[in-house]
Amino acid sequence: MEAVGRALDNRKDIWCSRSAGYVETGNGSMTDLLRLDGFDSGMGHISSENWFEYVRQTCETIGLAADDEYLEVGCGTGAFMHALVPAPEKQVGIDYSANQIKVAKEFKSDQMMFFEIDANDIHTLKKKFDVVLVNSVIQYFPSMEYFLEFFDKVVAIVRDGGRGCVLDVNDIEKKDEFTRRRYIEHGGKKKYRERYKNLEHAFYSRDQILETLKHLGIGSVRIEDQFIRNYRNSEFRFNVFFEK
Repeated sequence: MEAVGRALDNRKDIWCSRSAGYVETGNGSMTDLLRLDGFDSGMGHISSENWFEYVRQTCETIGLAADDEYLEVGCGTGAFMHALVPAPEKQVGIDYSANQIKVAKEFKSDQMMFFEIDANDIHTLKKKFDVVLVNSVIQYFPSMEYFLEFFDKVVAIVRDGGRGCVLDVNDIEKKDEFTRRRYIEHGGKKKYRERYKNLEHAFYSRDQILETLKHLGIGSVRIEDQFIRNYRNSEFRFNVFFEK
């Protein structure tokens, strides 16, 4: 458990440092929010145009409605929420980075609320939602135990008849090629491992996700290859959608 705690602290420090001082200098543009959420370089670069397209497609798959109560886990600065179509009247975003949440609050719309809460503490919200969205989060989980506890809590917080989606999941079947590309992107294996020591990505199989949701009583599950135009990580990732 001590190692798990260190891994979480390392990740939190990185995300906090990205947004430190931003409120005083930024203007809340989508380009800025994407940069602060880590979608600004190398294989992870996403343009504002491609981001809006991806979020719109995701909303269509979810069947998002204006009267849905929406929760986003790992919301960062709120880039996904600002692109929702339609925009739900009640939106809640949580993230474990105090600085990310500070930026999100500075540029939020009236229907948005943001809280500094760790992903595995979503039960502390003590309410249920029509839609629970988790974007680009579980690849940073420090252990399989943490992953299983988290999924249990996500399913529990979705209302009966509600929907959940977990996006940007690393596909374990493509791990070797993903790792090879990352080494090239960062100047070789040695430099990559030095830079990302104790910050390894977690990978999951589609069967593993299906079995986890089945064990939690979810029978309606849809898994799709991720597609974000010009986002090179997409070919290594998939998205999960379920109905409760």
